[in-house]
Amino acid sequence: MTKPYYMSRAKPGELDEVMALINQRIEWLQEQNSDQWNTGRPFRTRMENFIDRGETWVLRDGETLIGTVTVRTEGDPDFWTPRELAEKALYIEKMATSITRQGEGLGGLLLSWTQNHASKIGAKIVRWDVWRTNKRLQDYYMTVGARHIRTEDVTNRWSGALFELDAMNIPELANEIVTQGTGEAIL
Repeated sequence: MTKPYYMSRAKPGELDEVMALINQRIEWLQEQNSDQWNTGRPFRTRMENFIDRGETWVLRDGETLIGTVTVRTEGDPDFWTPRELAEKALYIEKMATSITRQGEGLGGLLLSWTQNHASKIGAKIVRWDVWRTNKRLQDYYMTVGARHIRTEDVTNRWSGALFELDAMNIPELANEIVTQGTGEAIL
């Protein structure tokens, strides 16, 4: 483990590596008897599109991929109200950390990075939806300070527990993560 870690936008050539990390997490979820991300819908094409649009980021410890997060400026209208969608926000899509690094706080670190990134690009809030049946994950998000807004039960959608954190500048994060090639734009 070498800090600081490095965060950069995922490149198209990193798709297989990102998918390996996500698939590792899917297998782990299955072992935990969770139905999250186990609905038979493949994520590869979706992740490829996110990467092509520059929305997926990768966290590395040296050369080793230890986390990934996809952030977008558009929220899902199945879950968020028109008023919420009109606010300057970043929406987390797929986020996963390496199973071999469990217990190191990488999930919280990715959330802090997203809060900091959101602040830098002019967003006021960070939002995401969580699998409705994954109470353990919902509880985790509450322990790191996220607010549960509500739970939406949308037909043929498995997610819907809605969470948010305020965007904020976190200067001490530079000791943990160095962000490379941000190309940040104001919302």
